[in-house]
Amino acid sequence: MLWLAVTTVIAYLSLYPLADWRLRQPSLFAFLSQGFPRYYSQADLVSNVAAYVIFGLLFALGWSTRRNAWLPAVLASVAAILLSLSLEALQSYLPTRVPSMLDFSANAAGGVLGGVIGAVVGRYRIRLREGPTPASRQWYEQGPALGWALVVIWVISQLPSQRLLLATGNLQAWLPQTLSGLTDALPNLQLDALLPESLRSAHETLVVATMMCVLGVLVMDLVRSAAWRMTWIAGLMAVALALRVLSSPPFESTQRLLVWLTSGAQAGLLVGALTLYLVSAFERRTRLRVGVALVLLGLFLVNISPVDPFFQTTQSAAQGVLAPGMTPSLRSLINSIGAFWPLMTLVYLLVRLVALRRRRPDKLAGI
Repeated sequence: MLWLAVTTVIAYLSLYPLADWRLRQPSLFAFLSQGFPRYYSQADLVSNVAAYVIFGLLFALGWSTRRNAWLPAVLASVAAILLSLSLEALQSYLPTRVPSMLDFSANAAGGVLGGVIGAVVGRYRIRLREGPTPASRQWYEQGPALGWALVVIWVISQLPSQRLLLATGNLQAWLPQTLSGLTDALPNLQLDALLPESLRSAHETLVVATMMCVLGVLVMDLVRSAAWRMTWIAGLMAVALALRVLSSPPFESTQRLLVWLTSGAQAGLLVGALTLYLVSAFERRTRLRVGVALVLLGLFLVNISPVDPFFQTTQSAAQGVLAPGMTPSLRSLINSIGAFWPLMTLVYLLVRLVALRRRRPDKLAGI
């Protein structure tokens, strides 16, 4: 699951923006004979190597075997080379991307290095446990791998692409285009106009509490121990707040924490904690149903939030100062996963509900 997610991310970052497809090179593989470029970015080189190290590492770990520990490393290297070659060739069609022999070499080297590291780790793990360990019995054994992937995606989405603390699911950039094709009666639909000025503080409280509870329901489905559930939720909240604070504009250095911990956000954290305490007393099926309702409520609340042009301007400036490696493709990726995370979580919760209904009642007795 993680390897597939990393592969998708690499493809997205390599091909964004996906527009104006037209062959702009003598051939798809002309970059192989053009040599190394005279000028290059060190940050770009490091990111190319690092991305494919993760690719090769996850590939080798996912398919490690007891009989031949080095075969996954070889396969990871071949897969990395083929992926990089394909993506660099496709960049020949994109106006904003330039295929490069240096990028291809860095990607291939990263894939080989990651495959070797994964083979070494996999071999050591097999020797330590006297046999290969299925993924379902590793560190995330308490819940489905897809659920843990959603947790990781949530953490990434907390980079401040959205104004409200913990907020995800802002689809306002897509909704007008989608709805305008369905009806001519709402050509200029603006959901943020539905929220009066007097209710914006209460609205922020509801958004923070709802999104906190959605994450809490997801963690409760993944972690069995009640004590560890609270530890996970509190830790994720702390990481989210830290990401927001560290990514705040530099001219707000003395008030970065206060920018996000407004009175509405503080009330939302309190309401969310009390709600999660009540939800934790429900049985699993009821918790999942509550989670589905909260996702739908959160999507509505986030998408009636007023647009803040000042926030968008300052965050765009801050990203260039604080994170030079925050390329447009990476910013687009973070914005996209933040927008669609609630929908992915909704699908996950519904699948879990269906799976629980198919179980026999005696299997649910101890849950």
